[in-house]
Amino acid sequence: MPNEAESRIIFASQWQLIWWRFRKHKLALVSSVVVILIYFVAIFAEFLAPFTTERKIPKLAYAPPQSLHFWENTEDGIQFDLFVYNYTTEIDTLSLKRNFKTDTTKKIPVRFFVKGDPYHLFGLIPLERHFIGPVDIKAPMYLLGADRLGRDLFSRIIYGTRVSMSIGLVGVVLSLVIGVLLGGISGYYGGTTDMLIQRLVE
Repeated sequence: MPNEAESRIIFASQWQLIWWRFRKHKLALVSSVVVILIYFVAIFAEFLAPFTTERKIPKLAYAPPQSLHFWENTEDGIQFDLFVYNYTTEIDTLSLKRNFKTDTTKKIPVRFFVKGDPYHLFGLIPLERHFIGPVDIKAPMYLLGADRLGRDLFSRIIYGTRVSMSIGLVGVVLSLVIGVLLGGISGYYGGTTDMLIQRLVE
């Protein structure tokens, strides 16, 4: 007589067997979580990004990353306060290069679910709330620095996940459509048509 574990395997469906095997693979579970998170970022890129891809401050081109601070020392002790420090800029008279320095006297308050650049979620729903961003919509907040046009690299990377992840999906869909189409033609007509299609695929 089979024991309980063997009975479960005997009467389990194909999907149950796949799921049980999958749960035992730790690396596969971790990888799945990572992929789901990346797709979540790609789907909600407009909400998660502090700025839109068009937002730019030309005078802050190539600005270095700003550190996100979570607390500050005050007379009353350490207090929670989310902020970044502003920049001061100087032009090198020899190279004409703009040099950036952190101005610790000027704080830029940062908040969650802050009002910022308007956008359309999923291309349909008009919104202005972002997951994180500066309270002053015109203030700079470059967590990963700025590009040559003064655009936020962090926001552009978030938007970039959408392009990167869609390439894989489009590739799979195209492969499926072409495979079904050629396979159907090959199986329906057979003979010379079948041979030519199979040789072409090879």
